[in-house]
Amino acid sequence: MKAEHRKELQTNELADWMGHKLDSLKTDKRSWTTGLVIVLLVGGAIAGSVYFLRGTSGSAALWGRLNTATDTKELEKLAQEHPNTRVGRAALFEVARIQYQEGLRDLASPDLRASALTKLLKAREQYEQLSAECKDSPQLSQEALMWIAKIDEALINATLPEKPGEKLSDIDRAIQSYQKLGQLTPETFQTKAAAERAKLLQDKRADFETFYTKLNEAAAKPK
Repeated sequence: MKAEHRKELQTNELADWMGHKLDSLKTDKRSWTTGLVIVLLVGGAIAGSVYFLRGTSGSAALWGRLNTATDTKELEKLAQEHPNTRVGRAALFEVARIQYQEGLRDLASPDLRASALTKLLKAREQYEQLSAECKDSPQLSQEALMWIAKIDEALINATLPEKPGEKLSDIDRAIQSYQKLGQLTPETFQTKAAAERAKLLQDKRADFETFYTKLNEAAAKPK
């Protein structure tokens, strides 16, 4: 895995970008995919969990295994072998991150959308588990909550092909997820970013509903 994935992720404010981007985005699949990636990757500041955990004590050999793992299977095996440890927790954060990024990347592809949705759902479940397990580390718990909110946003009005009548998320769920993090105390850069994102979704609700509706429609179109 690349070292840059373990560095702290720093991002810019989204409000100014959204005001311009929502007016200029085309309805073709590539534009909506690019727009979604930008929205969800630069929508808030999030700490790098593995980078944070790596600075703590632990077996050098285990951290070496984490650093050289090449796929999610190796990471999951490491986590299973070392449950309730910092390295095991870091491996699970990496698994969830990979699932999130791959799911987001393929979300607007008609051919890959089903697998993309499955990956995002697995990532959300993993982050929910990590949030509960990281109560002893508010920074990590908050990071997991932020990614849960981002996944809830990515899945607004999306449905699985086999369950077309069941929405995986909606804008209210996304807002509530951001608010849950934004209302935590003491205030951190993550709680502040989440509160701002929740307000933005509320203030530009119609624009975001249109954005994700068009994204879902584009993904459903035949090639």
